[in-house]
Amino acid sequence: GLGGCLGALAALCSLACLAGVGGSGMELGEMTHVSYDAGANEWWDAVTGRDEYGDLLTTLMHKRWGTSIQLYHEARNAFLPFRFIPHIGWISDNPKGRAQAVHFYGDGEMHTVDYWFASRHLEELNNAREADSLLPDEMDLGIWKGTQVGEAMVFVNDVVMQSKEDDSFTELRQLVLLEHGFIFLGTSGMSLSVIIDQKGNPEVLAGVRGTMTEGCCFKAFSKDVREQVLPTALGLPLTKLARLQLGFSNAVKAAGVSLRANNPVARMCSPDSYKQEKGKGWVWADKGSGSMLDGANPYCDEVATEVPPAA
Repeated sequence: GLGGCLGALAALCSLACLAGVGGSGMELGEMTHVSYDAGANEWWDAVTGRDEYGDLLTTLMHKRWGTSIQLYHEARNAFLPFRFIPHIGWISDNPKGRAQAVHFYGDGEMHTVDYWFASRHLEELNNAREADSLLPDEMDLGIWKGTQVGEAMVFVNDVVMQSKEDDSFTELRQLVLLEHGFIFLGTSGMSLSVIIDQKGNPEVLAGVRGTMTEGCCFKAFSKDVREQVLPTALGLPLTKLARLQLGFSNAVKAAGVSLRANNPVARMCSPDSYKQEKGKGWVWADKGSGSMLDGANPYCDEVATEVPPAA
């Protein structure tokens, strides 16, 4: 898996964790873990490779609970459902002999499936469960960018879908790896988390209204999670997180306005709303930002469709 091996001495502790891949699958057992007080980065490992269809992805696994996550690298897979295995029981207890997984879709729906692409990743990560390793502070996984923030590891996917009808767009996707699980914020304003306490029991997010599904997956509104949970989890003030969220929204709106400004059809609809600037090309020249989300009206009511007479 990713992460350099470290030779520093540290306290050893005995913890219930993954052990063995055999005919009956992975099972919980005892392991020795080297603690570096590095938060999530010492409890998660990762391996990158291609799945059965040739798509490049990274599989992340929690060393203690077997929680596993797949992140696809390429833009063509940007809007696949978020795929994860809640804990080791979903691997070892399936009577069909293969891992069960959960797909979390853009509309907030969840479905359980009886397959897991790149299944060899699970074996490789399980075999490395006692590796004296840490995830690196920065990880470039194609459309996913990972950065250590405090005790957490945060992955961001800023690929969005934007509507040309009203400029609305999907939300920023974020995956927050924690020492005892993860929080995922999806495209539709819904979040999903799997947090497991020291005794192996699933936990809800404190101070957040939500629903526990599948016995271990806590579903809640992303806005509530950003305001009530992330400041503590990331060690950042709410005001800074709010500024980052606003900056992302403004960047998406500006990109949409730029695309429209460089579309000849859009300029034909509202020719007085655009102008050319040296080094920038066509830009919005009317009042406001040019985004319909900010009240702009970049389209005319009717577009001429009369075909000019032949010469």
